[in-house]
Amino acid sequence: MVGKCVALVVTAMILVASGAHADSSRTARIQAALETWLSSRSSAEKVTGVAAYVSFGDTGPAIEAFAGKVGSSPQDPPIRQGTLFQMGSTSKSFAAALILKLEAAGKLSIGDTLGKWLPQYPAWKDVTIQRLLNMTSGIPNYSETEAMSRIWIGDPTRDLTTEDLIALAYPAGSGDLPTSGGYHYSNTNYILAGMIAAKVAGQSYRDLVHRMIIEAVGLDSTFYESGAYPVAVTDRLAHGYFDNPACSDYQPKCIKPWNLALIGRDVSGMSTSWAQAAGGAIADARDVDRWMRAVFKDTWCRRSSRRSGWRWCRSRPASRSRTSRPTIRAASRSASAGPSSDRLARTGSIRARRSATGRSMCGSNRKT
Repeated sequence: MVGKCVALVVTAMILVASGAHADSSRTARIQAALETWLSSRSSAEKVTGVAAYVSFGDTGPAIEAFAGKVGSSPQDPPIRQGTLFQMGSTSKSFAAALILKLEAAGKLSIGDTLGKWLPQYPAWKDVTIQRLLNMTSGIPNYSETEAMSRIWIGDPTRDLTTEDLIALAYPAGSGDLPTSGGYHYSNTNYILAGMIAAKVAGQSYRDLVHRMIIEAVGLDSTFYESGAYPVAVTDRLAHGYFDNPACSDYQPKCIKPWNLALIGRDVSGMSTSWAQAAGGAIADARDVDRWMRAVFKDTWCRRSSRRSGWRWCRSRPASRSRTSRPTIRAASRSASAGPSSDRLARTGSIRARRSATGRSMCGSNRKT
């Protein structure tokens, strides 16, 4: 969906000398920084709360700080350690990891085409898995369609299947969505990637994520369902509010955006089935850090092939130590379940990662 600041998510990975030690002064400074920022920017940014998690490597320290509330209601509780947030497009890393691990096991190649694994979509038969993963397939984005907006507005709790989502973007012969050349962000790519992973492995994408990622890495507060989440999970979610008047990518001469009726709506109760492998996972800041560390640690990842240059991740559990999670993550107002798709997250999510050499890669996360 179109993105103002429904959620602000900042993630940074910091690797420093092993001798770093947490102290009360450092924790107090981080806490003060959160409270100062929230006090001065909550109105402008439409943020109700912030959760921050800071870790400095395997030997620590790990610092957590929280400010504000999980939503805008006076009755909403404060953000705390157990608060969960929708992962948004960070969920796509699950799909990519599964594909690359299946490649490493010799069960597929990222050079395989959709025609091989999903022959029911002949219009896209020549698109390779690699082009799905790197967003160069040219396949339209289902979450930018008017039909998707109508579901968000009129039937927000409806559980959609992957086939339902693909049908929103698949050419029908009339009124087809425009295709693109080169790089074009499309959530459809990762729905298709998840479908391929499930078909190759012979089990549901949901079960693959649980077995090969959540359980293998030891993610205590990460959840993935293709449909409705249990109350035990949703009760811990921060709220999410839609607040962006921008038009869809497929409204070139837009006067009235398709999502206008969503403005101001709390979308935290919306079914995340509209996102699935493209953005449907839920986690807390600690687990996002734990997952990112597992992906980038040499003990868990290695090159699958020199030809592709892609990484794959083994099912070796990452360290469960509280000091082995290198993240600063601040989650505002809502990273909770709701339409935080490409449009919603354009300015709503910022991620920064720093490598061991100190090189920074920063930018606005424009898509989910």
